[in-house]
Amino acid sequence: MNPVDVPVAFGEYLAANLFGTVRLTFQILSALLFGAFCYVFWRWWKVPPWPKPHENAVDVMRKHHGSHNRIQKQWQKIKERLEEPAEAEWKVAIIEADMLIDDVLRRMEYPGESMGDRLKQVTKE
Repeated sequence: MNPVDVPVAFGEYLAANLFGTVRLTFQILSALLFGAFCYVFWRWWKVPPWPKPHENAVDVMRKHHGSHNRIQKQWQKIKERLEEPAEAEWKVAIIEADMLIDDVLRRMEYPGESMGDRLKQVTKE
């Protein structure tokens, strides 16, 4: 029997041809790394790298019909109370300002049970 006519097993062929083995190994490795890169990039693209900052208070109020004007009127009323000479008016102004700020924080969707909890979530951004 002629050696050329004898079927050669795939493993024997790779062992005999070291260059082919190395080349095939690197091709498979390259395909796997490219697939891993594509998967990581796809996952990274879907998930934002950081949470979105809360919206601007004015933008939140514009979403709610007429809220921006209502907020401005309430704030003007608070400022007028602070100009009064009576100390009781100042106290009422502070309570109203507290309620107004709490309402704005709630509409901006800051989490928390109380205004204090919501204020802890506010950052410089």
